[in-house]
Amino acid sequence: MGDPQNLSLTRKRKSCKDLSIDTKKSMISTHAAENKEISKQENINNAKRHQPSYTFKQKLSILKKLETEPLHTILKKFNLNDRTLRRWRKKRHEIEALSKKENISDHKKNRPPGNQDLEDALYIWFSQARTGGVPISGPILKKKAIEINEELGGDKSFRASDGWLDNWKRRKDIRSLRITGEKGSTDFDAGNDYANKLKTIVASKTLTRTQVFNFSETSLLYKMLPSMTLASSHESQAAGFKVDKERVTIAACCNADGSYKLPLLVVGKFAKPRYLKDLSSANLPVLYKSQKNALIDVNIFTEWFKEIFVPRVRTFLIERGLHPRAILIVDDCKNHTYLKDGDIEVTFLSANEMSIVNPLDQEILEYLKRHYKLNLINKILEAQKNQISSVQFVKNINVKDAIFWIDESWQKITKNTIYRYWNKIWYAKKRCVAVQTDHDPAALTLLDSVEVSNDENLIIGRILSELVKVNGYKNIEKSRVYDWICDDNDLGEV
Repeated sequence: MGDPQNLSLTRKRKSCKDLSIDTKKSMISTHAAENKEISKQENINNAKRHQPSYTFKQKLSILKKLETEPLHTILKKFNLNDRTLRRWRKKRHEIEALSKKENISDHKKNRPPGNQDLEDALYIWFSQARTGGVPISGPILKKKAIEINEELGGDKSFRASDGWLDNWKRRKDIRSLRITGEKGSTDFDAGNDYANKLKTIVASKTLTRTQVFNFSETSLLYKMLPSMTLASSHESQAAGFKVDKERVTIAACCNADGSYKLPLLVVGKFAKPRYLKDLSSANLPVLYKSQKNALIDVNIFTEWFKEIFVPRVRTFLIERGLHPRAILIVDDCKNHTYLKDGDIEVTFLSANEMSIVNPLDQEILEYLKRHYKLNLINKILEAQKNQISSVQFVKNINVKDAIFWIDESWQKITKNTIYRYWNKIWYAKKRCVAVQTDHDPAALTLLDSVEVSNDENLIIGRILSELVKVNGYKNIEKSRVYDWICDDNDLGEV
């Protein structure tokens, strides 16, 4: 047997050697794991660094290729990582929608504007002006943007710079504000021709603005909201809910200085609607008439002229110390006819003139309808607070409700608003739109011809902000709201 002391020393040396080997193995393993993690992170960083950017149109094309090609092939072909592609697949519906929009499809990102309400309100104002054939330049838009921003209580540092304007035009797909071609020039020639014609008539009859009246009509689908279901996620559309047939025709009449607004003429389909049976005509704020298509025909127009317009205008002018002499400007269509009673008579706008210079048709009636639509939204929101679904509330709206809400809207249109809209034809010489340029400073003088009141700008902003509170409208596309707010007349044939 060996020396016990030497044996113990040998065992200790062996134990230390084994421990040293284990420590080295552990260190090697740890370093290997760290290197692997570093390599993995570097790969991720490299993928982020070298991964190309794609437009919405290209992203949609890549997603479609996934339907026929393996995932690993797509990742390699387009130099993408799996996380990016998963994100695209999750947002496919949004990418599809953006790829269909001409002004966004070639963009790589969709950055929302800093003030969406301002941009939406300015676009609606711009659309109104262009519909009327009014030339709009860059300086006009910037000036108007600043005014709307102030009215909406926006950022006080907002300056509507050239860069902001360029971005706004890009987001709204307005490629150029220069207007060329025959139509714009012809329209403004027609407007100027009628202004001269009106000047001649007024001079020959010795009339003032107080003695010049305009009569125009529009249809109102009084239950209609933007083209999107009214039902919440757990509701289906109520039976019998047919908004496209719930229509009345509204006719308004006022004079050129806004000093006299006649009660509205409202035409429905039924002579004695159930909800009006208990109300006499004297208790209605409007004159209600019926026609099978809810339209104004020549008989209704003649009756209104003889029984309402002439006696009321005659009394009004005499009380003002004016001779009972007046003209009534109407559209030249088969529903209207030439009428005369003493020194009060009808005069016509031609088809070319009425789309350009009719103040009621072009501006005031649209303003009235916006008041009505805002009121309708507010009524729906009140019903929601009482646990009444929007579908059920709209279904229960009747012609009596519509009549009183329409009159409320008419009463909100002020004398100053009417006066301003009449200015567009009251001898005002306008510049031809064919020579209007995007950055023409002289265009600022045209601002008065398309000016809208502070209240109207606020109405547009309030419609946009209140509608999204209605069940089913939280994510509605703004384009649908624009179409609804700027809804064109849908008057049919008598």
